[in-house]
Amino acid sequence: MVMQLIARVVGIHELFLFNLYPYLQKYMNYSQGHCTKILAAAAQACHQLVPPDTIEPMIRHIANTFISDHQTGEVMAVGINAVREICVRCPLAMSKDLLQDLALYKKHTDKSVSTAARSLISLFRSLNRTLLAKVDQGKPGEDVVGAIEYGATTAMESIPGIEFLNDSSEEEEEGKEDEGNENTEPGMKRKRLSSLPQTRENDRE
Repeated sequence: MVMQLIARVVGIHELFLFNLYPYLQKYMNYSQGHCTKILAAAAQACHQLVPPDTIEPMIRHIANTFISDHQTGEVMAVGINAVREICVRCPLAMSKDLLQDLALYKKHTDKSVSTAARSLISLFRSLNRTLLAKVDQGKPGEDVVGAIEYGATTAMESIPGIEFLNDSSEEEEEGKEDEGNENTEPGMKRKRLSSLPQTRENDRE
């Protein structure tokens, strides 16, 4: 629990705690009782500001320990999915040779392993497809995504979801207008009815 808490705080607040990754790496073993929780904590502790050289040894350790032909399909799928979750947060930690080796498991006989490998390929198609082999880069007509520089950030032009605030304000104004029209219509009818007897009396005179 303490390890998961520390990893989550490091990932959310983008803190620098470089000794945490070698510490987690010591417990990354398929024979470990809580290996999935340790892998999840390692993925949560990664963020885009961590130097890739700090996370790359951990990725290679996961690949050598979990992703090999003498392991079961379940263990291999867990390892590939863990690598994918780490690369989502820190894609620069993946090397070209390792990615192309992991992409070969897309033809594995175990369905869970092949699905995990295809998911990793689709991730790097959107992040940096130049690391993939030409066969896995996708259709030639699609835009080629280049490498991401370390520490690069994209400035947002607007706040996400602000369009929903505009829609709700317009709906509130329309609702107020409808209520105002409902309140004024009975008054207009009363004025019209009150004016009818006066016109009849004027005609008699």
